[in-house]
Amino acid sequence: MMGRMSRSARENCSAALVELQVAFVKKQPAEVKNLIRLVKMWKASCVWEPSLTSYPLELLCIHTWRPHMSVADAFEAVLRKLSDYRSIYTYWSDNYTAVIDHEEMLSKRPLILDPANPYNNVADRCRDWDAVVEAAEETLQKPFFSRY
Repeated sequence: MMGRMSRSARENCSAALVELQVAFVKKQPAEVKNLIRLVKMWKASCVWEPSLTSYPLELLCIHTWRPHMSVADAFEAVLRKLSDYRSIYTYWSDNYTAVIDHEEMLSKRPLILDPANPYNNVADRCRDWDAVVEAAEETLQKPFFSRY
């Protein structure tokens, strides 16, 4: 049904989908939630770009997490993805069909498609990815990551 709506009408639907967004994040394992907290703390202390909101970072953490991965390794992986943001490409099919019929949306990079709304690329919210790249690269230079 949303596919037949105008862009502004689809944006109005987003408020109705918040419960699905919250449920998607809430069902994640404790380790992923710890990673999300760590990435949010990093954002608060190191990223000065206000248009990068928490939700895309939460979804990137969920996408990056692999079973048996440590939070430290996952944190590094998230930072590496942020430093190469044009390679970010992720979507879920929990709440909609995996075959998405709008090629324009799928051709965008970075792509972090909202698991509750297949018409919402939450990565589009960030207006200054270069500032995020700079913060991620600067953090990756810290002694903590030199152990690799």
